[in-house]
Amino acid sequence: MKKLLSLLGALTMIASTTATVIACGDTELKVNQAEMSGVLEEIGKAVYLNKTKGYNMDYVLQEYSFKNETIKTNYSKYFKDKLIGDSATLSGFANVVGKQPSDSDEITAILAITAKLLGLDASGDKKAQVTNAIKEALEMYNVNLQTGVTAEAKAEMQSVGAILKNVGTALETNSYIGKSYASAINEAMVKLVNEINKVAGVNTSFTATQFAQAMTSLTSTIKKLSTAGTGFDFAALFATAESSKAFIDVLKLTLLYINHIFTLDLSKDLENDDFIKAREAVIASTTFDLKGVVIKLNDALFGASQDSTGPVAIKNILKALFLNTRAGFYDGKYLNKSEDLFKNLENLNSYEYVNEDFGLGSFVAAIINGAVTIEADLGKFIPGAPSSGNLLENVGSISVNILGMITTGTPLLDSSTWTVLGGAIKGFTSLIPAISDKDVDELGSILTNADPIKELWSKNALGTFLRVFASLEGDFSLKGILTSPLNGLFGLNQAGGLDLIDLDTGADMSIKDILKLLVDSMGADDVKLNFDNLAAVFKNIGDIIVDLPTSVEGISAKLSDPALEALFKIIADAKGLKGIMEKIQAMGKNQKTKITKDIKTAYEAIKTSAIVAISDTEYKATINSRIQIAFEIEAVNKSFVISKIVYN
Repeated sequence: MKKLLSLLGALTMIASTTATVIACGDTELKVNQAEMSGVLEEIGKAVYLNKTKGYNMDYVLQEYSFKNETIKTNYSKYFKDKLIGDSATLSGFANVVGKQPSDSDEITAILAITAKLLGLDASGDKKAQVTNAIKEALEMYNVNLQTGVTAEAKAEMQSVGAILKNVGTALETNSYIGKSYASAINEAMVKLVNEINKVAGVNTSFTATQFAQAMTSLTSTIKKLSTAGTGFDFAALFATAESSKAFIDVLKLTLLYINHIFTLDLSKDLENDDFIKAREAVIASTTFDLKGVVIKLNDALFGASQDSTGPVAIKNILKALFLNTRAGFYDGKYLNKSEDLFKNLENLNSYEYVNEDFGLGSFVAAIINGAVTIEADLGKFIPGAPSSGNLLENVGSISVNILGMITTGTPLLDSSTWTVLGGAIKGFTSLIPAISDKDVDELGSILTNADPIKELWSKNALGTFLRVFASLEGDFSLKGILTSPLNGLFGLNQAGGLDLIDLDTGADMSIKDILKLLVDSMGADDVKLNFDNLAAVFKNIGDIIVDLPTSVEGISAKLSDPALEALFKIIADAKGLKGIMEKIQAMGKNQKTKITKDIKTAYEAIKTSAIVAISDTEYKATINSRIQIAFEIEAVNKSFVISKIVYN
């Protein structure tokens, strides 16, 4: 984003005889009310468009307001540093960053480079083609290798290069041959917890047999970071070969397992033995078939028989990821006895692991437990409930246990339990007209059903409660979540600066639309990622960046033959990505054209605007005869800033 402080050409104006003198340190700033009024009137338009349309104020001012040279000159005269002060009071106006045509520039530029690489021909001169692609990329970003790399940037690049080398080494290393998948991923997750603790300054480490203790420690570390508000230094996690390997092993083992899950027939109710076979096939595999996963998922969720295959597919995925198959694991956790309801609910909190349990669900639970805490004294609201916040403290454990339980064919609640609980909910919701007894009964029909996922697929029982308690509108059945526009359900209208809008229809996109776009764009080409090939490329790129040559020819000379061969194998395996890149590029260009036109139309649609100077530091603008925007300004550091905006 072009910042207002980058505006050049500030001119010194001769103050009129009506100018007011305002002290600013040891300097006097002269304000001409007529000049300031003209500037603030245009700023009022930008504020109005930011508030009503979500457009970027910076862009509006630069592209439209400052076409008037007088306004541009006077703005530069009075607002030399920034427009809105750091401690400004804003009322009725939030000053969001806002949309502008350049939002999609970065992602489309990256995609253009990637599409160029994916278009390389393995039958031609490999090194010459890659050299030309590098040259085009450098020209696109206006990088001069001889003069454009500062000492500070070089140090940063050396750090990035070292990280890439570490990642490459981790990708090619497989120390889990001969182990079961469960023990392999559990060990990898314990090692990752140890590395996370190191980065977070927690001097605790665990062995592979201390899985339960490691997960508890992970929760504690995340809570510590959250409480301190310091965040987590992810770059530090790749600073050493050991820590890089810990992260990559967990990621690789998880992706390869997902890949093998999607080789199964997800439209049929699968047994645990099916997933065990899929897991054991992971250890010797090195390739993730993204296209295969996307097509299988799309067919299962949105095929001709989606209402029957969709719920089954979701159940199978949850079962593969979260079901604990140890005998008796869920005993005492079901909420199926009204007299033991809260005792059983408390049991959902518990960590109960043994070494050979498949621990991926436990890892997810530990992360959520650390990141999310809901404390509530339920005893104040529900008779018989514990008077403690600990009941809902471990949200991750409760969630993961429930996700595993609902795949087993046993209801979460029996009818007698629901009679008690449903009556209590109806007593509470009787005070809320928007929630009817019918809504509560529909929720009960889901919780007492042996297949709640099938019920949730088509029933919008959660929608009413989300509308009342979370201000979310729409169809929140599972089918509705997958097929309704994401903008309408969750207010999610962008990803990576790109509007989630269908290029052909102009409609907001849903998860179904996104999957269809991916499937259609890949066409007949594969999209596979071989980790051995990625390893060779990452290591060579890391070597180059650590000691970056000062010419494209120098970079070309450092491209190793094994890395070039690996790169062209990656390109051959991922040809389908080219179609996706080109489609997203087209979406970005369309978005840029559309938003440029929309902002121009909205600016020109402002029929009337006026401004009144109330005093030397107070002004009131009127937009379209009805919107009033009051401004107050103050002198700071030999310039002015807006210290208050009131939007009515």
